[in-house]
Amino acid sequence: MTTDQDTRGTQSLQILTSQIQNNLEHPAQLEKLYRADKLSFRKAFDLLDADIKQHPVAQVWNERLHYREVSTSMNERSDVLMLALLIFLSGWVVKLPDLFDLEKSNFFMRNLGFIVFPFMMAWLLWKQKQLTLSTVLFPLTAVVVSAVYINIPTNISNSSSFNLACIHLPIFLWTITGMCFTENDNGTKTNGIGFLRFNGDLIVMAVLLGLTAMAFTGITLGLFNMIGFRIEDWYMKTIGIWGAVAIPLVAGYLVLRNPTLVNRISPLIARIFTPLVTLLLLAFLVSIPFAGKDPYSDRDFLMLFNVILIGVMALIVFSTGELTKTNASTFHLYFLTALSILAIIDNGIALTAISYRLAEFGSSPNRIAVLGGNLLILIHLMRVTRALIQTARGRWEAKRMEEELVQFLPVYSLWAVLVTFLFPLFFLYK
Repeated sequence: MTTDQDTRGTQSLQILTSQIQNNLEHPAQLEKLYRADKLSFRKAFDLLDADIKQHPVAQVWNERLHYREVSTSMNERSDVLMLALLIFLSGWVVKLPDLFDLEKSNFFMRNLGFIVFPFMMAWLLWKQKQLTLSTVLFPLTAVVVSAVYINIPTNISNSSSFNLACIHLPIFLWTITGMCFTENDNGTKTNGIGFLRFNGDLIVMAVLLGLTAMAFTGITLGLFNMIGFRIEDWYMKTIGIWGAVAIPLVAGYLVLRNPTLVNRISPLIARIFTPLVTLLLLAFLVSIPFAGKDPYSDRDFLMLFNVILIGVMALIVFSTGELTKTNASTFHLYFLTALSILAIIDNGIALTAISYRLAEFGSSPNRIAVLGGNLLILIHLMRVTRALIQTARGRWEAKRMEEELVQFLPVYSLWAVLVTFLFPLFFLYK
């Protein structure tokens, strides 16, 4: 019985070697043979290697079948140690109010962006082997100057211009993080679409890690409560703090270490949420006349409009980057176009409302900041919508749509700089 099986196995291997040799000029057929039985294909190829090793296709297959990734254990160990150090330092930023008896709400309003972004910058530069004076100097200077600037003013209460600075500072730090990400091995800049995709993948991974951490926390606290130990305060002040700051950094580590980990999840989320949010926004806009509220007289309702607009704009940027990565169908592009058009309508309502309030009640830091932000988003939305329509019609390639998406991002950075550093001075911290 064993002899018969060996004979049949040898015959099958001979047939497979002949098929490989006869299909060296047919890559698709070779791929089918490989996927049908990878182990047998490898054995048959090795038997043929001496006869076909001069053929270019055979050389490619030889590298594919026998490639062994160079051991990176030392690099991985150093990466993990660096990541642990950054998480440790980030956690101590959160604990600064306790160490120096600072008022927590005031501290975190000013320094929220410094909990993650400087350490993410350091991680990205470390991971991309860009820890040189020329690449570190600018982000380090930006972080230090920003930290000093935002923490110098004291006894400031009810200052709209300063509150706006605190809100816009994380946007500025985010753009600096993008500059750190787009440094490549040659010291030159790469397309910013990669940073947008990184953000999308990082958010997905961070949400998954966050849900896992919440489940772990619930189980841990529940088990200790069952045996009579109340460890909630200790847990949240120690494990909880460092666990929370670790989530974005660990998510960034996982995304960079294994880009394919969420490569298929992010486009799927984009495809699912784009139609849902489009229908939801349409229903919201249609329902406004029957709601008995309007953004012209209701300040909170106007604020809701702008929150929705920012969220939809973020989804459009995220979805466009993810869908172009996977060559989205025309159907999804048209849905994204519809969402962009609805966002333009939402923006138009918000713009007329804030313009009315400026004319009715006069200028203020908040109204000017909202007006400027809405104008920037409107311009960006119109550019992106035009690019989506042209791409869906086949007139533009996805590459050009990506350019329209990212070329406007530095304008947001400039606006964030203006509101953060100049508004308080211009309005004398009023």
